[in-house]
Amino acid sequence: MGNHPILFGILGVLIVLFFVLEGRRSGRKISPQSLGILTKAQNAQLIDLRDSKDFKQGHISGSRNIPYSQLEKHIDELKNSSQPLIFICNMGQVAGTALQKVSHHDSYRLDGGIMNWKAEVVVYSTTVCPYCTRAKQLLERKGVAFKEVNLSKEDPEVRIALMQRTNHRTVPQIFIKDQFIGGFDELYALERQGQLDELLKD
Repeated sequence: MGNHPILFGILGVLIVLFFVLEGRRSGRKISPQSLGILTKAQNAQLIDLRDSKDFKQGHISGSRNIPYSQLEKHIDELKNSSQPLIFICNMGQVAGTALQKVSHHDSYRLDGGIMNWKAEVVVYSTTVCPYCTRAKQLLERKGVAFKEVNLSKEDPEVRIALMQRTNHRTVPQIFIKDQFIGGFDELYALERQGQLDELLKD
């Protein structure tokens, strides 16, 4: 009975050590809100570790898909990259493991993974679409992180459902906080009138 305080003390130390080591193992975190800023300011490279099927269903614009199962083939290339690296997975754990495995000098993991990345801006595009490109360039210049869904790679049902929701056939189709605002012309008009920043505020 008299040893209980000592045992609880040892247990407390072990718990603290666990969280310290876990934090080191999982590496530096970056919040979804800071993602676009770092990408723009430091030209960070986004590495999406999910499988190709999940990646095609929707991903952060500008990210590169390297499924975790294929990471070993790219370790040397990534380790020698001159750009900061941001690893992305579903919930953050796999990205932490990848971060340690690659051991890049300037790397992060997206805190909470794609599940925690609630894109305030979603751009529905197609592979060949000049106005889609212009819309994405406008958002990138502003350092706005956005999710791009390429309808050319989606099932036809996705395009049909989108058209039924927006009553628009053309792309891009842009949503801000789940509100459909239109295409490139409408996005540009909001920016020119100074209203885009207001929409993007928390």
